[in-house]
Amino acid sequence: MTIDRIVVGYDGYRQSRGALASAVREASVTGAVVHVVTAWTPSGHRPPEVAAMAERLRHRQAEAVRAAVGRVSVGSRPVVTASVVLADPVTALAMAAEQADLVVIGSGTHVPERLTARLKRWPHRHGGPCPVRVVRTLSMNDVRLEIRDLTRIPQLAS
Repeated sequence: MTIDRIVVGYDGYRQSRGALASAVREASVTGAVVHVVTAWTPSGHRPPEVAAMAERLRHRQAEAVRAAVGRVSVGSRPVVTASVVLADPVTALAMAAEQADLVVIGSGTHVPERLTARLKRWPHRHGGPCPVRVVRTLSMNDVRLEIRDLTRIPQLAS
């Protein structure tokens, strides 16, 4: 299967930044288009200032996209599009996945299981569910734990 369009869920947290960077790297190799989706829902009982909030989200999203694309070598920068969707993350990603070959999201949330279940019911253009790749971004705490575990191996401890 060729990958022509990659959808990435982005919410600004480290996990989603890692997913975005991973998708941009893959697209730079495969020539795929990357579409970044930021989903949000208004919270609270007061009416949301929808236009102002959407503009702030678009600005943050654009900065993150520029940073991720900027890390890719100059000769192979992929085409990246983006949208801010007023919906829950699973619905926004499932709708975007209808035209995608791959969905990339960060780990650490309940979204992967719910999204995979939803995509099984919503076939994309090739028929069947769109594959979902979950990118795990290590935190410094994870790295410290792994280093501590490695020191328990006698050959590495000396």
